[in-house]
Amino acid sequence: MRASLLSRLAIAGVLLGATILSAAPSASAATNTGSITGRVTTSDGAPAASVVVQVYDEDDWNWLGWTQTDANGDYTVGGLATGSYLLGFEQDGFTQYHH
Repeated sequence: MRASLLSRLAIAGVLLGATILSAAPSASAATNTGSITGRVTTSDGAPAASVVVQVYDEDDWNWLGWTQTDANGDYTVGGLATGSYLLGFEQDGFTQYHH
């Protein structure tokens, strides 16, 4: 159940949160204005609270930031440039997943 639950958490988070929400910045605009947002749920669809969500650069796995899901399973990591990222999901007692 634990591996299945976290696998579902990771998939839900990636499907809902792997898109950077940012319009193309103008030449004078700051480049770090995007964010990743999503919701993590359990295998039965319940919100997954207190899951640590970490963001890594897709090319070199540099760690860029983290947040924790709220009581509704929602998370947002801001201050990101438009691009592609890897997400890591971790919760006490479960295996850490990166996608």
